[in-house]
Amino acid sequence: MSRKKWMMIIAILLVIMVVYYVYYLTVQKNVGQDLLKHKTTVTMANINGSTSAQTTSLNVTFYTPDSQGQTLQTTTSILQIPSGYADYDLIKAITTAYIAQDNAWMDPTTQVINVFIKNGTAYLNLSSGFTSKMDTAAHTALIISGLVNTITQNDTNITQVAFLVNGQASSVINQNMNNQQFFQYSA
Repeated sequence: MSRKKWMMIIAILLVIMVVYYVYYLTVQKNVGQDLLKHKTTVTMANINGSTSAQTTSLNVTFYTPDSQGQTLQTTTSILQIPSGYADYDLIKAITTAYIAQDNAWMDPTTQVINVFIKNGTAYLNLSSGFTSKMDTAAHTALIISGLVNTITQNDTNITQVAFLVNGQASSVINQNMNNQQFFQYSA
């Protein structure tokens, strides 16, 4: 192939990459902002009375294990997140609140490292504390189902969730969930 053809191919690929990047940023920033129920914008005031950042209040339904670890129970809480949030901000806030709310069945030191969304799938990258209390398949299924249901029922753009622990697939989840990688809402 001639040099001119190679240059044309490279130019086309660069244009495609730029268009995809702009599209990706636009979708990530705007997606989901009007899809959740019961949104209220609140202006937060700091100690001296001046106005700071605006937040959005969301009624979030959490699906957490009951005290015996047998079934999921639902509770509703109001979650405050910055106005103009993107889906990954919402999922990170929901997951962080879920971990804090569900201390009996999850290690409360678990951290959300990051969240990535692609084609309706939320990829949650969590610290190793996430799997530290997953001692049986039933317990693992309950924790996974609770978090998946919480995310998919509160963010209509997400249809399934994949879990990473410190950036890698978890052997504990793989073993206890028959090597399943993607998890969807379960009633």
